Amino acid sequence: MRHLVGDFRWASGIVETREWNGAGFTVARARGDSLLRAYDESVQRMGDALASAAAEPLAPCPNFADREHGVLGWWPRHQAHETLLHRWDLESATGVHDHIEPRIAADGVSEAFSVYAGRYGSQRLDRPITVACTDTDAAWHIVPTGVGGHVEIAATDDPVAPDLACTARALLLAIWKREPIGHDNVSFSDEALVRRFLSGPLTA
Repeated sequence: MRHLVGDFRWASGIVETREWNGAGFTVARARGDSLLRAYDESVQRMGDALASAAAEPLAPCPNFADREHGVLGWWPRHQAHETLLHRWDLESATGVHDHIEPRIAADGVSEAFSVYAGRYGSQRLDRPITVACTDTDAAWHIVPTGVGGHVEIAATDDPVAPDLACTARALLLAIWKREPIGHDNVSFSDEALVRRFLSGPLTA
């Protein structure tokens, strides 16, 4: 919750002013009841800011992926996935998790691949692989560039014989290291290779 309060305050400020100095956010210091109040306030502010952003999705607004070339419409999508992952973290305290809609999970995977994965090298991938979601039509082709362990990732409409086929939820949680992919309703062509890739680094 302290992370989310800091993130929501930071993101709201960028969306409201349409300016960003390149600095990251600071985790909130509040605890206990003060943290709960801060959370409620930051959620309201974030919701208002994102509603405004959704009304002008193509208006210029910087972000940490596109820098000064960003648009307001980037923020509602990103904050949806940011909140979804940290909702999972909060729910982990109870061991009971709400349903994650497959389309949203698949879009979260797409964002992770496009926004984060390109930043990191040192991926241990010896050959191209394809990963596909079994509950949506989303799939990606991943190719090692041969330079510093970097990979190129592109969506594909033709995931013939994917190297990994699993639910969008399972793939999203594995990429963000919340939950490893099991074996129920999952198929691998080369499990060791796929798991090496998923071990990253892919995300922060």
